[in-house]
Amino acid sequence: QRTTLTGKVGDHNGIAPTFEIFFNDFSQPRKPVQLKVKTQVDLRTQSIHLMADNEKVNAPVYFRLGDPYTAYVETPHFSKFEFQVAPGAKITLDLDGVDESNRPSGQCRHASHFFHDYKGAKQTWSRGGEIYLVPYNCHRKAIECDEGKWIQSPADDTIVGYHGVPDPETARLIIKHGFKLPSQLRSEKGGKGICDGHIGLGMKVFGIDNWADAVFLSPTPKYSMSPAYAGKHTLRQMSNQPGRILTVSGSMDLDGNISVCFLQCRIKKAGLTINPKTGKNAFPDTSGLYGCDIRVSGEELEYRVADPRNVKVVGLCYRVFRGDAGELHRWCTDGSAI
Repeated sequence: QRTTLTGKVGDHNGIAPTFEIFFNDFSQPRKPVQLKVKTQVDLRTQSIHLMADNEKVNAPVYFRLGDPYTAYVETPHFSKFEFQVAPGAKITLDLDGVDESNRPSGQCRHASHFFHDYKGAKQTWSRGGEIYLVPYNCHRKAIECDEGKWIQSPADDTIVGYHGVPDPETARLIIKHGFKLPSQLRSEKGGKGICDGHIGLGMKVFGIDNWADAVFLSPTPKYSMSPAYAGKHTLRQMSNQPGRILTVSGSMDLDGNISVCFLQCRIKKAGLTINPKTGKNAFPDTSGLYGCDIRVSGEELEYRVADPRNVKVVGLCYRVFRGDAGELHRWCTDGSAI
């Protein structure tokens, strides 16, 4: 039986309307619902959070290039909502508990660095006997770690992988608390533990039981920055905005520069899931991005790690794009563009 969706606008809090959404039978939606709300706040420079019953919803707020006063967000349940500006919101890469003062700046394997060498980025390098792709035109802020264990192991038993995040705050939480499995997140926070549209927990994929209950990374930073990959990255596509690329609130300055975040990680080779079909430790694209980066085969775009203790963040990376929707879309879809 179909139910009617009803919305009720309450008092204005200066950011966006406070509103309540519910089905007439007070049931909850079977899948996350995408909302669009007009605001009085410039979403380019202000980081906005969706709050439900005074608690922050784990759902980034996005805006469309060319319209920074309309917020797009996805919520897994109905409740009383309001949008709030994050305290001291600004574009920043300062992370609590991360001291960079003792990190060298230069060309060594674990240093804060700007990867500006196009010729070097076009090449494929090696770490731990596996492909290493340089994050071209990206700044890396080195994250302190046990270098003997993760960077300079005599056995050279770690490889490089990239993981996308929507903003530095999400990166800070992962750096501080480590990666968590979807089953852990579901146990701690409820819900499904995975983003809508992703492979569900418990499903067998590529011959691997419970495929989705793992940490996923990619050998290419481009895959990890793509708006089509995952649901909580700086760049995002939503079904109610077909053909458009949205960007998370607070990620753009007034000059039109978008700062896209992702994490550079080291992965213990022993912790990688082996593809039973190929015998390799990489799996095919699952996000419709098979040809996103010609430097790596579409059959080997994803790493799967069943135990989060086998992954360590060694760098917070970000890349600045001009906020031109056409150029950004071309970069995302052109496999030769790095």
